Amino acid sequence: MLFNHSEADFAMKPGGHIAQMILQVIATPKVAEVEDLDATVRGEGEFGSTGV
Repeated sequence: MLFNHSEADFAMKPGGHIAQMILQVIATPKVAEVEDLDATVRGEGEFGSTGV
């Protein structure tokens, strides 16, 4: 896959070579399993209670 971020056209010719590398951090958050969740004011109205 080739991403061309310029305004100029780019044509690949048969036998041509191109190399690209994308370096991206892959974050894995720490997860904690709990028996119960703390009560919050937000959660009192349940699903669809925002009034929107």
